[in-house]
Amino acid sequence: MITQASRLKELGRGRHGVENVAIQDQTLATLSDFMNNAATAAVMCPIAISVAEQLGATPDAFLMTVAVGGSCALLSPIGHQNNTLIFGPGGFRFGDSGC
Repeated sequence: MITQASRLKELGRGRHGVENVAIQDQTLATLSDFMNNAATAAVMCPIAISVAEQLGATPDAFLMTVAVGGSCALLSPIGHQNNTLIFGPGGFRFGDSGC
């Protein structure tokens, strides 16, 4: 997990705290499309804490991002089986979702 935190830290080096949180949110939103929401949060919580510590920030915003970003699968047509079932017969396109 330290290497994943280091990668996220390198992405955010020299950026504002809000940008670091946005990078983490995008990572979480992507992961939650392919993993269970609870599993995504369980994997990313220690990483978020580690990134916050390495950046010298409080982990509160990073942990809140884990909570919100980990549940973003509902926005994507591939993130949840119900979305996949409705998109085909309903004639929806990917752009119609919240992504």
